[in-house]
Amino acid sequence: MLRIALTGGIGSGKSEVTKCFRSLGVTVLDADEISHNLTSKDVAVINRIEDTFGKEVMNSDNSLNRKALRNLVFSDGTAKAQLEAILHPKIRQHMREAADLVDANYCVFSLPLLVETGQTQDFDRIIVIQAPTKLRRQRILLRSNLALEEIEAIFSAQASDAAR
Repeated sequence: MLRIALTGGIGSGKSEVTKCFRSLGVTVLDADEISHNLTSKDVAVINRIEDTFGKEVMNSDNSLNRKALRNLVFSDGTAKAQLEAILHPKIRQHMREAADLVDANYCVFSLPLLVETGQTQDFDRIIVIQAPTKLRRQRILLRSNLALEEIEAIFSAQASDAAR
């Protein structure tokens, strides 16, 4: 099976490209979707995040306080590395298992952090989605409650377009 990675920075348009591929019947395995599922439904993952970062990243109902966690990891490189150590192996495992079930000539893997996680060599082809930074900021502001400082912190934590 041809393994195609789809990557790009936050707000670049990966989700729209994913929707287009899926509308054509292409299997797309999305790392962000898997991560969100793990951090909302996998009790072991949620407990490990709480054990690592404390109650301040949890809501009163024991769900993950995504804003608090995001603010922490994008302001502290050590915290970011700790969260990645918890999530990335699980995300890779889920993607491998899902890919093993695909009965097609190719599969698309949406991986926003493809370059950052050193996985480029794992794929036969790479599609990089790019958009002007100004447009990316506008898209993020429209879809989220992030402040400009938070957006800039995320931009600086991700690989540049040139690196991708």
